[in-house]
Amino acid sequence: MSRKDKLIQLLTSESQMSWSDFASLMRLLDFELLNNNGSRRCFAKRELANLKFFTHEPHPQNVLKKYQKKEALNFLKENKIL
Repeated sequence: MSRKDKLIQLLTSESQMSWSDFASLMRLLDFELLNNNGSRRCFAKRELANLKFFTHEPHPQNVLKKYQKKEALNFLKENKIL
């Protein structure tokens, strides 16, 4: 199983997912991380500039909240990336 497959499995499971694992998955799916103000982050698809996913980088913990995982998964499915 590839690293990408393992990270997708982590996103779709009930297990906790770290911010660094999530950012790695998005990079593997060809998204670029853009920093905005504060903890707000934008992942933009490299070949489709208008396809963007916004979320907040969790702090002080480095673990995504359940709603963030759900939003990310819905976004990736709706845009036929997963």
